[in-house]
Amino acid sequence: MENNEKKQHIKKCGLCEKQVSWIHGDKPKTCPYCQAIQWDKPKDECYLFNVQEQYIKTKDKKYLGDIYKRLLVYGTKMARKMLGGSVRLDSEILEDRVQDAVTQFISYYLRRADYYITISFGYQIQKALQQTLYRKKQQDIDKNEISYNNPIKSGEEKTFLDKISEDFDDGNKYDNEMFNSTNKNFVIEEVSKFVDKVFNSIAENRGIDQAILSMVLLHHYLNKKKDGFFEDFYSYYGYDVKENFELEKIALMEFLQELQN
Repeated sequence: MENNEKKQHIKKCGLCEKQVSWIHGDKPKTCPYCQAIQWDKPKDECYLFNVQEQYIKTKDKKYLGDIYKRLLVYGTKMARKMLGGSVRLDSEILEDRVQDAVTQFISYYLRRADYYITISFGYQIQKALQQTLYRKKQQDIDKNEISYNNPIKSGEEKTFLDKISEDFDDGNKYDNEMFNSTNKNFVIEEVSKFVDKVFNSIAENRGIDQAILSMVLLHHYLNKKKDGFFEDFYSYYGYDVKENFELEKIALMEFLQELQN
């Protein structure tokens, strides 16, 4: 991987959508075109971080209104993805529950002057949606929650939580050709390390049995098992397994996306 020192990266800004290029190890902190912070995050996340920045600076409630409106759209996409085919909700009920989750989220800004998101809006709104969609109590969510504050790679500050800045668009799919490149051995090694971290974190927080189930699901997911296999798996082991696996799957997809850059 010595050539990485001179490798050039290109990524689209999530706010202005212009292509930003940089030399490996010299990634700009703000977009050189629109000065957006968190410019390399997916478009919903990037927009929300930049509007939040304006709210923090001015405390103008109009920015909270902008966050609220964007979260309704973002949260609806996320809710549909979370429910999948396991739960059917009337469109009005779905809209109401997303609105409840977003309202709960926005209330944190109103109750605490120092409240702001530092890593992922998607992760926080997903936790709120778990309560409104599945009518779960917060203590049950906390009990089963993986510790995403663990670093993904040794010597790196980035955590599992960094990887859950999901944008539920098709653009976040990773390219299978990555595994046919000259970096194949590197990719396999990095994915192996990532999976080890996931296993250890789940084992510590939810037990060895749950860690094994997650590894089985990841294995079959990477081997492109059909949806019917997973539905049978969830029917047998319970749909709580599905909820947790959706988070782990998103983290893995974003990790693979990161390796491509």
